[in-house]
Amino acid sequence: MVKVLLLVVIFVLAVFIGVSINSYFTNRKKFFQEFSNFLEYLKIQVSFQKSKIKQLVEEYKKQNIDENFMKLLDDYLIYLTNLNAEVPFEAKLAILKENEKSIISRVFMSIGRFNSDGEVANIHNALKEANSLLIDAQENQKKYGAVGVKLSIALGLLLIIVII
Repeated sequence: MVKVLLLVVIFVLAVFIGVSINSYFTNRKKFFQEFSNFLEYLKIQVSFQKSKIKQLVEEYKKQNIDENFMKLLDDYLIYLTNLNAEVPFEAKLAILKENEKSIISRVFMSIGRFNSDGEVANIHNALKEANSLLIDAQENQKKYGAVGVKLSIALGLLLIIVII
């Protein structure tokens, strides 16, 4: 009886690890999709409404958005509030790689630094980078997300066979 319980626990843990791997890649994809959507929103709003960046960020946060991106926007609003403190903005999310943190930090620090035409061009360039990151995240999610689940199930079954 104890052996059967141990086998079930091993299999459940293996599946949990696979689901966690898939979740990581899915969260990255959602984050970069939201980042791209946000930049598209900013581009449209800056072009037509010419509103302040802080106000646009606060309005965007009212939408149903990814929780990781919500954290980033919260940090960005703090940065905008303390803009005179000369502290650079940093993207501090565990799901991001260092080069992605650098790109996102640079993009957010450059927003609001130009006149409306320059700002639209700046956001357009940032949108190209965001879309590139999104495509990479989508490819990684397709490659590694499903494979993680399948490999963990196979590993769990292999461990069960070895223990039996």
